[in-house]
Amino acid sequence: MSTQIGLTILRVFLGAMLVIQGSQKLLAGPQGFIGYVQSLGAPVPELAGWLVMLGEFGLGIALILGVFTRVAAGLVALMMFLIWLATAAGQPLFTEAPGITAGLLWFYFAAALALLFSGGGSLAVERLFGRKKTAPAERIPDPQPTVTV
Repeated sequence: MSTQIGLTILRVFLGAMLVIQGSQKLLAGPQGFIGYVQSLGAPVPELAGWLVMLGEFGLGIALILGVFTRVAAGLVALMMFLIWLATAAGQPLFTEAPGITAGLLWFYFAAALALLFSGGGSLAVERLFGRKKTAPAERIPDPQPTVTV
């Protein structure tokens, strides 16, 4: 049971952090973040900006609830890797600069990978509604060998 509680803590915390970051970008005005993405030289900056903002917010909600946890975690890992490539590749993991640094991106990436491979745990919404309990299968006895004399 302690493993399930640990997975739940990881899932909810990662999801909450993503929701907070996505909300900040959306509430501050999406054009500011889209301008930042454009300054990075990203192709199709408006699409990339919206994907990050809505991805952080939506995938964060999915993780908090534990809905499509493995898919959401896989998309978060991919998003964090792509953000690292666009913003921090080749930079030191830890700097004195405020905001998201490469070390934090790698933390998000690793946490998402852990959830991708383990799932959201028994306390996730998908576990409550997704699996039907079935009766255990009956064991079919091995046939007795025939003995001929």
